[in-house]
Amino acid sequence: MWCTVNPKGALIRSETAGNTIDTAEKRTALAQTLYDFACEYHLSGIDIDWEFPLADEWEDFSAWLTVLQDRFREKIKLSVALYPQQVNLSREAVSALDFVNVMAYDQFDEQGFHSTMQTAQDAVDFFLSMGFQPNQLMLGVPAYGRPFDASAQWLLYRDIDLSAVSPDDPNIFEDFSFNSPSLAAQKSAYAKENHLGGVMLYHLLCDRTDQNSLTLALLQDPS
Repeated sequence: MWCTVNPKGALIRSETAGNTIDTAEKRTALAQTLYDFACEYHLSGIDIDWEFPLADEWEDFSAWLTVLQDRFREKIKLSVALYPQQVNLSREAVSALDFVNVMAYDQFDEQGFHSTMQTAQDAVDFFLSMGFQPNQLMLGVPAYGRPFDASAQWLLYRDIDLSAVSPDDPNIFEDFSFNSPSLAAQKSAYAKENHLGGVMLYHLLCDRTDQNSLTLALLQDPS
């Protein structure tokens, strides 16, 4: 089991999250805290989900990731959750990571569709261009829909009436586009064909628990 760690919401909103790692002493202390926590609960790894470092915080974030990996060594794995945009990790930080949870959602294509097959491929290509290997990338699949106007609305997949989806496109419900089981299966097949590390669903509580579960669909081979 892995544990995801992210800054407190108050620190994000006040844009002061970077203050927690802005010195070598703070980075070392926080790395030790996470190491002790992981050891106490026998965790396989720690995932860092910071949404998002400010432009002037990436240098400290990169330095902290290298400190984390040095402290974890081979005992605990280290990953980050990242969007395929405005990522400014140092080469040392890229080398320090075992995996990247690719947040291939909340991106829209030219027609306004959310998290399409093409945007997923673009996200993977983005991280490959940064120097990550395919088997380090975990392709994210959303268990929610977004409206075509990209406004701040998130429709949980479990709340979608699947009997009322568009007869022309199984990924459209009213004014929202989402990932249907067939699209989720296609993304899983793409990950397998391109030797990615795997897929991840964000997030489990948004999924259905019936035969239309996206979790089940990700296990299927659409061919």
